[in-house]
Amino acid sequence: MARHQRNRAFEGKSVTQIASTQGTSVMDAFLDLSLAEELQTLFICVDRNTEPVAQKRILSSPIYGNRNKRRWRAPALGGPA
Repeated sequence: MARHQRNRAFEGKSVTQIASTQGTSVMDAFLDLSLAEELQTLFICVDRNTEPVAQKRILSSPIYGNRNKRRWRAPALGGPA
């Protein structure tokens, strides 16, 4: 949802569509619009992963999930992986 009238034409379009129209990268389009909207734009993320088995695997991962209550830490640089 755009805050400023000048950006309302982008409502309902994906950031990919906006980037294509503007001839920029998706990240540039996202950041440009965010800044033009004074960081007040509401972006809606559509989750297309509707496979329950995959969702369970992702959510139970020690990196994304919190089942084992241990905090995941990245391995030290140059150390064992």
